[in-house]
Amino acid sequence: MIIIHQIGSFLEELFPVLKGKMDDEELTAKVLTDYYTVADIRPDVRIRKGFAEIVVNPSGIIAQNVEFNRANNLCQRGKFNEAIPILKSLVNKNPANSEYYRTLGQAYSMSYRWH
Repeated sequence: MIIIHQIGSFLEELFPVLKGKMDDEELTAKVLTDYYTVADIRPDVRIRKGFAEIVVNPSGIIAQNVEFNRANNLCQRGKFNEAIPILKSLVNKNPANSEYYRTLGQAYSMSYRWH
């Protein structure tokens, strides 16, 4: 996935820390890298010709989705104790994803109900 931002006043509005510092390409790249980083998936940010190009490799996100779907399928089949380690791993990989926490909590709740 590629996201392109024109370097200018709109980018300064989105990222106020860059106000008056847009000519600092290193700072701009760092701010954009930090913002578009999800868990351990860091984008490649390039600044050129008045634009910032953010390239995100979706393979890590896809891998997490595959694992999350696997955990959900296990939960649907009542195999909560098998799903819990997968969900805990996903929470560790991407602690900003609230859906992982919700599903993990639900799996814990359901596993205790069945015992």
